[in-house]
Amino acid sequence: GGLAMCTSGITGPSSTQRFSKIPEPQHEGTTRVGKVIEFHSAHYLPQHPTCGSMHGHTYRLEVEVTGPVRDGMIIDFFLLKAALEGAIRDIDHHCLNDILSYPSVENVCQFIWKKVSTWLPSGITLQRVKLWETSTCYAVKEQ
Repeated sequence: GGLAMCTSGITGPSSTQRFSKIPEPQHEGTTRVGKVIEFHSAHYLPQHPTCGSMHGHTYRLEVEVTGPVRDGMIIDFFLLKAALEGAIRDIDHHCLNDILSYPSVENVCQFIWKKVSTWLPSGITLQRVKLWETSTCYAVKEQ
């Protein structure tokens, strides 16, 4: 036994155990990848009986994309994170009412959908945006 260090830095079987590499799998059907980030915003819902006063949320944003698998990946998670951060730049730590006249979770989800779409690299398709306003309340927009 013993473990040997792979070139990737991950330990694997010792050099006395020889394995042939398995060819890359054929990707049939649709594969999606996703990323989750959080951001903080304040808002109020005009004329709403309980949410009419200014308050804030820690939003949880879940995004799924699809595209062709190239070199084993649809998109590098670093690039997907950069797209999400670019999309929320104008709303993180801001008042949503400065951007949307009625910043309900449904409307913020739609706003984020449009923003994320503009930040994605060519060939990557936005499939789903799920925006959690609280731990029990969310909106979803899908392709």
